[in-house]
Amino acid sequence: MSSIQDLPVLILAHSRADKFVKCISRIYEYGIRNIYLSLDGPRNKIDSSEQKLMLNECKKYKDQCSLKINMLDKNYGCRDGHIFALDWFFDKEDYGIILEDDLYLSKNCVLTFSDLLKKYGGSKNIMSLSSYNEFVQEGPRRLVISPVWRGWGWATWAEKWKIHKEFIVKARKQSMYKLIKYLPDSLRTPKNIQTIKAVHLNYLKAYDYEFNFTHLALGYSSLAISGINMNNIGFDKDATHCFERDNFPFLKNFKDKYINIDLIDSMDDFETKSTLKEVGFIEKRNSFLSKKFFQKFIIFIYSFIFFLRRIKRIFIKKPGFNLFK
Repeated sequence: MSSIQDLPVLILAHSRADKFVKCISRIYEYGIRNIYLSLDGPRNKIDSSEQKLMLNECKKYKDQCSLKINMLDKNYGCRDGHIFALDWFFDKEDYGIILEDDLYLSKNCVLTFSDLLKKYGGSKNIMSLSSYNEFVQEGPRRLVISPVWRGWGWATWAEKWKIHKEFIVKARKQSMYKLIKYLPDSLRTPKNIQTIKAVHLNYLKAYDYEFNFTHLALGYSSLAISGINMNNIGFDKDATHCFERDNFPFLKNFKDKYINIDLIDSMDDFETKSTLKEVGFIEKRNSFLSKKFFQKFIIFIYSFIFFLRRIKRIFIKKPGFNLFK
């Protein structure tokens, strides 16, 4: 495995100084000296105070490594704030690892990412690297090809991020009737495409659905390391989506083992379906309601609801912010 001193790592943070201190300390301990920090804007005085603590912590590393800081001008949230951070990061680097401030990656996972980022830089079918797949029930030892990416500790390339952004600019202008045709046949359900459209219209503030939609629509895959190679310590009152650690029992399987990057397998049918379901894409069932006529009718209902919500935005004077304009 190669040296990771110059491996670019982006930390996404906001207002959890205690988590950030542990995250950057672990990264530095592994030998990484090319660190980026993007801070979403504070919402209140408490957030500002937490960010001051983080910036003070950064002073400890300034003279020991290349540490670049991006402070957003206001609070954009976990969708737009992350997108702005990734745009900033990939404007400066050709590839890198992305971590939220409450995540640990195993050292062998970081080393594996470093090798894979170099090996698959020009790949025509790999869009991302994922640090775990809880449905592959084994310790870390090999890679598995997944149709979608997992966002707790991941990596990608600037070129792939550009492809994603360009595709989404085009996709968000299209109706749900057209968008559904981008999905593989087994995933062409009104509910799946309603979720994507909700993100496009900024009703659902999450960027992961869009990124996985790009994987599926353009035929890209994610290389995931088998087993669990990360640990999330952010299960508390300040967490964005994750509050109950008991809902994520697979975290107990966090391990640090050597991974053979030449050993690559496909997931079986159960693993694939379970992974797709976990990221929000449910396979359609062979039922009367799956017929094209009823699918079009349901999409019409979703479209009408979105239309009413857009009218409501006009009257309450709260236009949806969209950074893909």
